[in-house]
Order: sequence, then C-alpha cells, then structure tokens
Amino acid sequence: MTRELLDLISEKEAQAMVKYVIRLEERGLWENSLDLLRALESEGAFLINGAPQIHDPEARRPPSEAEAMGETITACLAIDSDALEAICANVIRYVLEGLVPTRWTDAETLGDARQRLQELKGIKSYAKLDEEAQEAREKRRNTPPPPRNLDTTNYERELILRLRTNPAVRMAFAKEIGAKIAGEPPKATGVACPKCGQMSIWFYIDVDRMNTARCNHQNSCGYWGSLYDLARATN
Repeated sequence: MTRELLDLISEKEAQAMVKYVIRLEERGLWENSLDLLRALESEGAFLINGAPQIHDPEARRPPSEAEAMGETITACLAIDSDALEAICANVIRYVLEGLVPTRWTDAETLGDARQRLQELKGIKSYAKLDEEAQEAREKRRNTPPPPRNLDTTNYERELILRLRTNPAVRMAFAKEIGAKIAGEPPKATGVACPKCGQMSIWFYIDVDRMNTARCNHQNSCGYWGSLYDLARATN
C-alpha cells in the first residue's frame, strides 16, 4: 500500500479491501482497471447506504461491517484514487491470469484516475463547463447568419430576430455604431442613449445573459430596449 493509504487505513483494512476488490472482479470480470474502479466506487456507495456485501447476499453479517467496508472504499478513493486503480489493475491480472503482484498498488496505469473516472461517468468540472461555454460563445460569434432571400414583408421581422439572437450580427451592429467592445463575455459600451443623450448605452454581444440594450443611468433615465429599437433611434 502507499504511505497515503496506510496513513488513512490499517494494514488489516487494506488487506480486507483488496480481498473485496477481488470478489468484485470475480463477480463482473471487468476488462480494464478504470471500469473496475468505477464499479468499486458504486459498491462503496451501496454499502454505506445499507446494501449487503457481495459475498453476503442474504445480509447475515452485521450491517455495520458492510458500512465500514463502504467507508473504507470511499475514503481510499478520496485520498489516492491512482493507487486504488493500480489495485484494480493488479486484481484483474490476478483473477484472469493468477499473477500475484509484489505490491498491490504498483501497476502501470494512465494516472489521474479521479479525472478519468469523472469523464467516464460524464461528469464535468466547473472549469470544463466554463471552457465549453466559452467555446460555444466564440463559435456563435464567428458564425454569420445564413443568407436569406428577404422580401419587404418579412425583412423587418428578420432584422429584429437577428439583432436579438445572433451574436455575429450584434457584434457587427456594435462596431457599426462605434461602440467600445471589451470583456468576456464581450460587452458593448459608450453608445448614445436615445432618451438622455449621454454615451451610456450598453449591451452584451452574446445573448445567453441579456439581449436588450440599457442605459447606465437607470435611476435618472431608465432607458432600455431591443437592439432594433436602438438601431432605429441611432439612424
């Protein structure tokens, strides 16, 4: 066992956990260490929440024994998931090939088991979600609206829609009226307000926050409206 795990659990608990992983592997015959690690994570949660151990399906042993094993598994996952994946890799070889390792926590794995386990389960970190949202915004900004043949009956309606929903069109409009564009997500500022006349109108380029234009002086002026309204007032 690694020093981190032995600081957390006793040698007896470590041996019991290895035996439990062997029982789990024999039950499912997993093909790779990460899949077995995921099954072990689920097993730990099941045991903590009152499920019987896999070698005691009739729950003849005290529930506290199952809970203790579940807590051990969960704690080990939290403290050193890489070492636990190494155990899983060695257990697979032991069950399938009969090879007993010198150390159960010594095995060649890809590392960063916690992150890979999250990805396997489809769970994304806040940083990853923010990164994907940023990529999606940039893609929308750089994607021009599709060309359309517009007649006089629907031109105005189409323009209203594009100014309200399309970041590329909103960006082009902001540049056309001389707005200053800065920040992330980008914000257009320094546009003349149709109501108070000051250079206080601002709006977001992206539409996942707010799609209207507003005056900074909400108490004294209070102007807000669509970008189409602003375009008509500007022209």
